[in-house]
Amino acid sequence: MSLTFKVINKDPDAADLMAAFGDDWNQAAQDAHEMWVMRVLEYIVRFSRVDTGRSRAGWFNFMDLRGYNYRRSLPPTGTEEGTDEGRALGDSISEPFITTIINNVNYVEPMNRRYGLFGFKPIVRKDGKIGSAKVEKGIMLEDRVPLFEQYGADNWQKFIENAREAFEAGGGRKFKPGPIAPVTNEPPLTL
Repeated sequence: MSLTFKVINKDPDAADLMAAFGDDWNQAAQDAHEMWVMRVLEYIVRFSRVDTGRSRAGWFNFMDLRGYNYRRSLPPTGTEEGTDEGRALGDSISEPFITTIINNVNYVEPMNRRYGLFGFKPIVRKDGKIGSAKVEKGIMLEDRVPLFEQYGADNWQKFIENAREAFEAGGGRKFKPGPIAPVTNEPPLTL
């Protein structure tokens, strides 16, 4: 199963800002795109069904490669063995403004189709360990696409606001904008 996210510049003010920042704009825009991908992936790892942690860990690759702190959103479920196996089966392909995330855990796609990717709730078992309880029919990955698209719009708007602030801080002179602050993400809080 793979996910592809695209950022399309539909903001008319962006062209003027882009001309002002030159090469710095492209890097900052790519960084904002990556933060969008991180925000989506962090949501996926926070709310994925978890028993062994294998399928959830299949989403870690892109975040691991970039040193992103998604662990703040990991519920305390799964096993180290399952996590290691899943992590080894994750992959990602990154091109400018297109990121493909590949989860090669053999049951993740059928699980999504049959039960939904999201839908386990953490519980405390009788032995005191954290486990999970099934929800009859969970939420399929495809059902979350509008939310993920909204994340993209939000992150792009944050980026444009940061660029505009940097440009204005530089006096609004075409060749002297200030540095564009990076887009940051809050951890996902609700399903």
